[in-house]
Amino acid sequence: MDRLKEIVVQEAKKAESKTQIILELLKQLQPVIDDTATTLANEIIADVSEYYINDVAPKTKTYTYTPKEDYLEPYNVEVPFMGSNNGYGLGYADENYIEVKYLNKDSREYQQGNSGFSRLKADLYHIIKHECSHFYLKIKGLTDALLYYSHPDGLKKYYEDDQEMVLHSREIFDRLVTQHPSWKTMDNDKLIRIIANNVKSLPGHTNIPAPFGVRIQAKYAKFIMNNYVIPNRD
Repeated sequence: MDRLKEIVVQEAKKAESKTQIILELLKQLQPVIDDTATTLANEIIADVSEYYINDVAPKTKTYTYTPKEDYLEPYNVEVPFMGSNNGYGLGYADENYIEVKYLNKDSREYQQGNSGFSRLKADLYHIIKHECSHFYLKIKGLTDALLYYSHPDGLKKYYEDDQEMVLHSREIFDRLVTQHPSWKTMDNDKLIRIIANNVKSLPGHTNIPAPFGVRIQAKYAKFIMNNYVIPNRD
């Protein structure tokens, strides 16, 4: 039993060490990641806007961001656009590919007010920030394969991957800050409830139906509190 406990402790320390490495690399990369997401989201939105201003429907296009840092390579993302009669949204996405759904001008929903356009820009920013982070982390030296690429269970391991946990936790925290500007003065119990609810709804946000039980949800919530909320609350 003592040996089992020792192994569990060692594995926990290894996992914690890996996530701390990812956090430190993201901290170093933060300016280029933020600028990549902001620049490309603005470019994509500008192309969608052309449809509403000049009737020029957006076509599949590869967008490129070239970092000022010499040691970083340009980040490319291919974006197929799909007209829709029921709102804006994002489809399948991976490191260099993001499907974007825009609202047709002749749809009933568009005639009723074209709602959701501003949300599309925010969603684009967050998904590009997520995907370009994977890209830049590899260049920065994080060469470990994502768990669902190396494990025989594949995408069933999606939410157990360290990179995915760190990046999704960052987005949950980013959205918390935007949606609750006074979060720093919020009652702790209320703050924890909000984070727990946002963590619970993550599979609906990613559209990846991998196992995401209470144990791993608690791990995400604890990670957010310890690595995003507490360090930024002072």
